Parts: sequence; C-alpha cells; structure tokens
Amino acid sequence: MDAEQNIQYYHQNTAHTYMYANNYDILVGDYLNRLFLSDSIALEIGSGFGRYTALLSEKCKKVIAAEPNQFMYDELKKLAGLKKNIDVLKKDIDELLSDFSEKTDHIFLFHVIHHLKKEELASLSEFIKRKKVSVIILEPNHINPLFFIQILITKDMKFSEEKGMFTDNSKRLKKLISEGNFLFKRSYLGILPRGITNFLGKIFPFFKNSSLFSTKILNPFFSYSVLYISPK
Repeated sequence: MDAEQNIQYYHQNTAHTYMYANNYDILVGDYLNRLFLSDSIALEIGSGFGRYTALLSEKCKKVIAAEPNQFMYDELKKLAGLKKNIDVLKKDIDELLSDFSEKTDHIFLFHVIHHLKKEELASLSEFIKRKKVSVIILEPNHINPLFFIQILITKDMKFSEEKGMFTDNSKRLKKLISEGNFLFKRSYLGILPRGITNFLGKIFPFFKNSSLFSTKILNPFFSYSVLYISPK
C-alpha cells in the first residue's frame, strides 16, 4: 500500500473503529504484563490510532509512538495529550529507522509486519541488529481461516489491502536477522475471537492467558501470532 492509498484507506471517521484506543484488548494487555515493562522505554512502530499505544503507556515508563498517516497521527496526538508518558513522531518506517537515536528497551510492532514491503523488512532487520534490543511482533494469525470471514463481513476491511496478513512475514524477518545473536520465540494469543475473550477474561482469569491452550492442533484457530525476538 503506497502513502496515498494508505491515507484513503484509513481516512474515514466512521471506518476502522476496531483500531481506536478505547477498543481495549484484554488478552494483549495480559501478555504485556508478563513482559515486566514497568521500567522500560518502548518504541512502537506504526501506532495507528493508538489502540496498543494506550496499553503500552499503562505498562511502560515511556512510549515513543511513530505513525506516518496524517489522520491516524492526529488521533494519536489526542491520545498522547491525555497521557504524560507518550511521545508521538510523524514518520514512516524508512524515515524513522534511518535517524532514530533515542534509547529504547523494546520495539513493538502491532499488525504492521503484513503491510511492509521486502525492502522495509530488510531495513527493519538491520535496525534490530543494530539496536540489539527485544522486539515484540504481534500479527493476525496467518493460518486462521476465520480472518477470511472477518474481511468479508467487516465493511471497513478490504482484501486487497489486508491480504498480507495471510503471509508469515515474521519468518522472512527471522531469516534476515539470523539466529546467531538473537533468540526467537513464537506464541499464540486468543483461542476465541477478541470480543469473546474480553468478556470471558473478566469472569475467568485463565482466559486472558489463552496461550495455555496452545497446541499444534489448536494453533490455527488462535487470533494472534506473537514473535518475541531477544538478543542473546
């Protein structure tokens, strides 16, 4: 998706409401709790409207949130105005990675990798190797058949723009980074759709850590795939 297409795709006040900061994701919040982020500085690449930025701001000492789309950036700035520990940058991934020099302990990419081109993935891998920090990549589970249905029934989503979610770009990134100096761990979140997990997680706490149910048989039905990359 080029810059102009990106603006047209997201620049609708009524569209993509599932991506807004008030659309809390209880299972991702629980996963972040298990990373012990309270004293850390996080860089979030491709923050969008701030759905996950809001979560990170609750867990981390500081969040640096980068978003290139003007409409989404404006919404992100509103969120940052309510939170003292969020700094917002209006930069695309190439611009961000070329001159980013601030200290950071973790890099987060939520629903971003499937939108990146090969060249951007290569730049990201070089950035990770240079920074030598932990990276958390959360993506729609590319082997979950329910995402085809979600695109069909969600008026804000188009297959032409979201088809990248059915490719496991994290594997490509893993090859680019190489395993020599980094450890890679894959996990799955959300054995049930997010809305159901949010509801059940408030009643039954074990539903929040739904990765407890992870097996080869069930993994195709998890909502999210998480790749955790850490320096050795």
